[in-house]
This record gives sequence, structure tokens and C-alpha cells, in this order.
Amino acid sequence: MSGSQLEMSESTLRQRRNLLLTAVVLIVFFHGQVEFGSEFKLLGTTLKVTNSGFIFPFLVILLLYFSYRFYQYFHVDKAYSVARSQYKALLTDKMHFIINQFIGKNLPEGINSHSYDVDYEKLVKTKKVDGKYPMSVPYHRKGTFESQEIEMLLPASLFKFKKYPVMLSFIIKKKIITDYYLPYLLGLYALVVNAL
Repeated sequence: MSGSQLEMSESTLRQRRNLLLTAVVLIVFFHGQVEFGSEFKLLGTTLKVTNSGFIFPFLVILLLYFSYRFYQYFHVDKAYSVARSQYKALLTDKMHFIINQFIGKNLPEGINSHSYDVDYEKLVKTKKVDGKYPMSVPYHRKGTFESQEIEMLLPASLFKFKKYPVMLSFIIKKKIITDYYLPYLLGLYALVVNAL
């Protein structure tokens, strides 16, 4: 599995396809109000079905089985941990930009650069003072090698609602919903509508 894009192994793709197919068949049976006759043709041979009532429970069992298999392979691919680390990296990059922007606007006059190594994860774990995170930002005055520090209070409100656009972008760009969660949503829907 690459770090830039979530990928599924052939085995996981097969289990996903089985799960999707079974869910779609159950949904079509429900919405199409499919009824089973006593006879049907298979490979040119007429088969007589005396107990068609077994088909629906059999499909439900298949759906549950394929759901479990897809779940197993999903974890073998380590998809959840890769997705989580990719999301955290994307969020951290966004927050670093916000923090650097804030620092740039609040540096003393005549200073336009700093050497603060932003660590969003550590910053949000520090104790807030009146809804603000305390930071010591090192900087250099132009023409000197001497490092100086300025104490800043970063408002926690800067991060408010910033996670949601990042999460939405991540979900869409990394195909999380369509590749991993849509099969389960369809399976759940198939079970619910057929159980009612």
C-alpha cells in the first residue's frame, strides 16, 4: 500500500466485489419486487425449484459472510491505519500553514522571518490559557546572528472548523467512501429494507 494513495490488494477487491454484488442483488429483489417461480433455466436446462423460500435467507447469509471477509482483508491491507496517518498529515500541513500565518502577522516590526518549528500535535496538547496556546517563537533580526524569542498566545479559535474542510477534501480525494465504506452502506441498506 503506497503512502500517496490507498490501494486494495486483489483479494480485497474480490471480497469487495462479492459484497457489492450481493448487496445490489438484494436491493434489486426488494425494489423490483422480484418473485421466484417454480422453474427457471440455467445453461439451457430447466430447473424446478420446489422451495424458493431459501433464496432470500441464503443471500442474506452470503451478504454477512462477504461483509466479514471484506472487513478481514480491509485490515490485512492496513487501510484504516494508512488512511488515518494520511489524514493526520494533511491536517497537520493545513494547521502548520495557519500557525505560520499567525506568527508572520504578529512578529515585531522589521522582522519577517522566524525559525519556529511548528508542531501542531504538540501545540494542541499544551495547556491553554484563556483559550489560547502559549508559544515561544525564535527569530533573528536582520544582519545579526543572535537569536531572540517572542512569546505569543495563539488563539485556539483559529483551528475551529478548519478540520472539516480538510476531512471532506481527504474523503473525496482519497476515495475513502467509495472504496471502503460504500460497500458496507449498500449492504446495510439491503439488510434493512429486506428486513422491514
